[in-house]
Amino acid sequence: MSSAIETKKSRWADSWWVLLAVPLGLTTWAAFLYAGIRTRKRSLLGFAALYAATLSGWLVLDAGNAHGAREAVGAVLALATWIGGLAHALAIRRTVAVDLDLAANPAVLKATREVERRAYGRELLHKNPVLAKQVGVGRPDLANSDSYGLIDVNHASSAILATLPGISDELARRIAEYCTAGGSFVSVEDLGLFLDLPAAAVDTMREQAIFVKNP
Repeated sequence: MSSAIETKKSRWADSWWVLLAVPLGLTTWAAFLYAGIRTRKRSLLGFAALYAATLSGWLVLDAGNAHGAREAVGAVLALATWIGGLAHALAIRRTVAVDLDLAANPAVLKATREVERRAYGRELLHKNPVLAKQVGVGRPDLANSDSYGLIDVNHASSAILATLPGISDELARRIAEYCTAGGSFVSVEDLGLFLDLPAAAVDTMREQAIFVKNP
């Protein structure tokens, strides 16, 4: 019960950013910018830019003696920025609060960094394979390398291959022997067929396994 109450209090505390959408819409953009930066969601950053644009349009059209169509458009932008922005912030408050809780969780932060590092390692391998080889992407078995959390199935040692999910010492030995004899794999599906693994076991390797071609 107390845990649920603490969670509720935490989510209300994580909703203070909504108050930035209250002052006539002048800081609505800041509310979404804060939420976007903290949760690392591009959609919220996009809304921050949108509300900044509507605010700018409102202020420009409202400058001087606006009248007629100019005054009408300015009024629409004002309402969209203030009332629309506030309603929008209130509508997504709970979702953002959950995302903020997750963003502050050390385990989630660690997992997020690991996923991002693996993604960067794959990108480096794709764009600059020579540099990736020098750095040691996918080769935690090499001294002074940075594997980026990836394992190159075609070149890693059997001891490293055995750290892949679903790969036993015996399967790792078979892979290493096959690759040492000149064989190679092109995907986790290819590896799964070679080892006769079920689809579920193949999927568990997908995040870490990479397949660098032999020169």
